[in-house]
Amino acid sequence: MKHKKNVVLLGMLLLVFVSTVHAQTLKTGRFAYPGTDLILRFFPNGTVQGITNSMPNSILAIGRYSISGSRLVITFNSQASGDWQIVAGKTYVYTVDDDETFSGNGEQWVRIGS
Repeated sequence: MKHKKNVVLLGMLLLVFVSTVHAQTLKTGRFAYPGTDLILRFFPNGTVQGITNSMPNSILAIGRYSISGSRLVITFNSQASGDWQIVAGKTYVYTVDDDETFSGNGEQWVRIGS
């Protein structure tokens, strides 16, 4: 009986370790979609803003983001303008590749600074 409890405990520890290994983080800051004028700015409080390189002080879309494991989910508010109009009210799911890149939907976003 004692041996069986050790195996179960070891299995639970292994499960925790595996879960931790697959968790990703994403640095906050500005991420560009190369070849476009689009920039996403991530904040530590879970807010994301859509801006453009040509108008970096104009917020064209606002939303929330969350990360679970390597899954990044961005949900935009119902109002957006300019180049970001298409994202209004939509949710997008990406894969966090590492702490400075994420990809999905045929896109790859790269961190360009804070």
